[in-house]
Amino acid sequence: MVFWKEVKKFWRPWIFVVCAVLCMLFWVIWLEFDVRYFPNGEENKKMFQLQADWVKKYGPTLEDNEIEEIRDDLEALCKKAEAAFVNEPLFRKNHITTYQEFEEFCDEAWDDDKKDEDATAMKNYLESDAADRVYEDIYGIKESMRFVEEFQSDQKEGKNYYQYMLEEDSKYTQKEYDNVMKVIAAREGWRNILEYQIPQATTNYWGGLMTLGILSVMLLTAPVLVRDRMLKMHSLQWSSKKGRPVINTQFGAALFSAFCLATIYLVLFGGIFVTNKTWLFWNCRMYSFDAIALCWGNWTYGTYCLILIGIYYLVCLGSCALVFVLSRFSSHYISLLLKTIPVYVILYLMCSDYAFEAFYYGNSLYQKTRVPYIEAIVPACYFIVGAGLAAIVCWRQRRAEIE
Repeated sequence: MVFWKEVKKFWRPWIFVVCAVLCMLFWVIWLEFDVRYFPNGEENKKMFQLQADWVKKYGPTLEDNEIEEIRDDLEALCKKAEAAFVNEPLFRKNHITTYQEFEEFCDEAWDDDKKDEDATAMKNYLESDAADRVYEDIYGIKESMRFVEEFQSDQKEGKNYYQYMLEEDSKYTQKEYDNVMKVIAAREGWRNILEYQIPQATTNYWGGLMTLGILSVMLLTAPVLVRDRMLKMHSLQWSSKKGRPVINTQFGAALFSAFCLATIYLVLFGGIFVTNKTWLFWNCRMYSFDAIALCWGNWTYGTYCLILIGIYYLVCLGSCALVFVLSRFSSHYISLLLKTIPVYVILYLMCSDYAFEAFYYGNSLYQKTRVPYIEAIVPACYFIVGAGLAAIVCWRQRRAEIE
């Protein structure tokens, strides 16, 4: 079958070697950090584990009775810490008998070197095995729940919080504020559980994967049509039984090959990424009591990941179509390189700058355009333009004179 013969042209032995080298390079340079060092820091690890445990125990949201249960756990941990004070003389020296007094002492220590030294020593003691690392447990709950009391006590408090953000930071518009209040206050979106580092790590990793996919797809696609032109294959193809529509088959084979390569990368690196256990929050929504960053869509984290995957495919297949067009108008490999390198550099910069925190108010692309969901609109347009240009090339070549 002609289609599979065309597919074989893309899968030359060297492409496997090149892709393997690229995978190793991108893993070390870009992708490894968000797997090996996530969550970043002992205290953040504790926050992540706590919220993961809450999801398992309570589901994706926290109701009032569940919040009270967490507060009871916090009170018990504070008493546990207070019981451990007796084994550290610095607590007696500074007349500290309750955990609240310890926190107040740490706040005062910022302006006093001697107190700061004592506060650091006491904190290190509470973080040690001798105190059963109780400080990390207390810190994790307090940091995770730092906005809960504000929203739970009175919905107006939540409104006041975001009104303050709107007034103090001019980058938030009235439309953005209204979107936040619709989700946070009217729909009680603050009850959702989602550890704040998860969207950051996900989008950073996704940006690296897109960049790797684009480069690999370009290397897979670019040489084929140029090689055919250099070997004078067009005249032979057009005089065969298949005839001039072979260009359609070649384009279909290019898209199919690009899709397969993109899928291989997605399965490989996606499988590696899930080892950091972010999938535990699959049914949790993007707004939460711990998510300081604000976004347009209040999807579940699982839906968010599926949208990012869709964009990944659009960008990879769009790049395949665009390189297919460039290779059609390149008579040799040097000419092709001069055309594709600038294209890839632009795409690389866009992925590195605009992928982070996609669909969030702080996203770089959104900040420049102020168009909601621009992170999905641009890749969709990119794919349509690339596929459209390729379709025009195929249509014109079927009607061109034999070269």
